[in-house]
Amino acid sequence: MPSPMCLKDLQRFLAERLQWLTKATEQDESLQLLKNYYQNGWPDRKSEVNKLVLPYWNCRHEIHAVKGLLLKGNSLIIPKELRPEILKMIHNGHQGIEKSKNFARGVVYWPLMSHDIQQCVENCEICLSHRNANPPQPLMSHKISSFPWEKVGIDFLQFKGQTIVVVEDYYSNYIEIANVSSTGAKALINVLKPIFSRHGIPVKIMSDNGPPYSSQEFKQFIDSWGICHTTSSPYLSRSNGLVESGVKIIKRILTKCAESGDDPHLALLQYRTTPRGNLPSPAELLMSRRLRTLIPTVVKHLQPKITSHKEYRKIKQHNNVKQKFYFDKNLRSCLKSRKEIG
Repeated sequence: MPSPMCLKDLQRFLAERLQWLTKATEQDESLQLLKNYYQNGWPDRKSEVNKLVLPYWNCRHEIHAVKGLLLKGNSLIIPKELRPEILKMIHNGHQGIEKSKNFARGVVYWPLMSHDIQQCVENCEICLSHRNANPPQPLMSHKISSFPWEKVGIDFLQFKGQTIVVVEDYYSNYIEIANVSSTGAKALINVLKPIFSRHGIPVKIMSDNGPPYSSQEFKQFIDSWGICHTTSSPYLSRSNGLVESGVKIIKRILTKCAESGDDPHLALLQYRTTPRGNLPSPAELLMSRRLRTLIPTVVKHLQPKITSHKEYRKIKQHNNVKQKFYFDKNLRSCLKSRKEIG
């Protein structure tokens, strides 16, 4: 059970959200029955449990109550009345099914939550209209970074008359964006400096061969800041594929938010705090902490937690091998098809 100090911090940090959640919990019949079982003990047999609480039978030993709130482990149990609103928050960034599940998992809970998230994403008209015609191919594997923000990729994005710089960390996949007045070297340098002052100076920058990167002004900047600059081959743009993928992610976020009226900053926040498959979220890998979002959460999730670099490398190497296998398999299939046609 959370300590009194954690509860105090939680009330101070999320007071309005918790009052909203507490009130709805008090009005939810099934959760009040669940609270009664927690306080007075569960029946010995499943057949004796009230049908409204049956979905919680298998996880009954994880359930506890804290000041009017019910939790499964560290996940807040959401009353039925609030689930549609929480689903909207979960899908605020218009991420896919698995990423949306990863974003919610361990933070909030209700029976069949995964199914509800899947239905929410599958029925989202904006997501349907922007679905990829073909699944993206795996990125070319780079040498695994030794630490966060060691190597970053930089590229430009044009969106509705705006020019946006996209900077992505190779270690964590954390993305920073900034509007620029032009694609010139001076404008680029002026947005990179604040970003580097927040996260540190990278050892290496990856970019394409665009004009700002080949200018004398940009060369003087990276030399004076002690940065190594590597450009992608004109014949192999995939070598800068990470940030190209980042540009697509940002463009998709901005486009969907423009159509739905959602706040793109909240959508970007959601991307940054969503675990990536078997890896922690970009924010956790870069800053060793989970970022606070609109979804109600307990303080424990927001406290710093360092991810083992050894474990990170192990997972990353496994993922790279898996990506290469499927990429090579797909390539062989394409070559075979072309040979049969030709």
